[in-house]
Formats: sequence, C-alpha cells, structure tokens
Amino acid sequence: MGTPRLAGGYEGPGSVLVSPVPHQMLPYMNVGTLSRTELQLLNQLHCRRKRRHRTIFTDEQLEALENLFQETKYPDVGTREQLARKVHLREEKVEVGYKNRRAKWRRQKRSSSEEAENAEKWNKTSSKASPEKREEEGKSDLDSDS
Repeated sequence: MGTPRLAGGYEGPGSVLVSPVPHQMLPYMNVGTLSRTELQLLNQLHCRRKRRHRTIFTDEQLEALENLFQETKYPDVGTREQLARKVHLREEKVEVGYKNRRAKWRRQKRSSSEEAENAEKWNKTSSKASPEKREEEGKSDLDSDS
C-alpha cells in the first residue's frame, strides 16, 4: 500500500510530503530545519516556477520578420527556417514571432473597422440635426455662392 499524497503536494523519498511554496516565500522560510531531500524538492519547485526566457528581437530581425510578413501572413515551415537562418534565430522563435504579429494585425484591423463604424455613426447623428439648423446651414451655403 502506497503512502498517501496531498493534493498539489510532492512526495519525496521516505514519505516526506512537501506542499508547493510560492517562490516569494522562500527567503522567509527557515530552510536550516529542512532535510536535504526537502531542500532538493523546494529547489525543483522553485526552478519550475521561474519565468520563461523572453526573446528580444534586434532591429534587423524585426525588419526581416516585418518584410516577410508584408509578403505572406502564413509562411510555410521552409520559409520560416530560411528566415531563421538568415537572422540567426531558431525556427520556433520565428513561428512565435509570426503568431504574435498576426494577432497584432488582427487587433489593428478590428480597431480601424471600429473607428470607421464610430465615424459613420457620428456622421449620421450630426446629419440628423434640427430642420432649423439645416435650413440655416443651407442659407449660409447660398450666401457664400453670391
């Protein structure tokens, strides 16, 4: 019969159970009282929760990605590999860069179409001005012709 496990906990050798600890709490813990196994488990947990490395593209890489994006929104794997070699990136980074660029492109399209709709609505409401106001506008147009 196995040793019971706590939900979300980690079972170590010798039935040592360690609950997940947020990495922010590690400096406040009295790690001197923990066994070697418990320290290893905490270290593994801490390492798993570190932020992923974020790629920062150079200007040259961004320019190459953008130029190809203007040609095609969905490059095939061969094209992505070729671009990756050219700008010294892994193909996966080019793929993720493209995915993010397409999301930005869709967001910009949606935003510009919403702006156009809002402008159209504004024009409709301003053209529904009172008949007196339209009459005055008509007179001023006629006055400017003479």
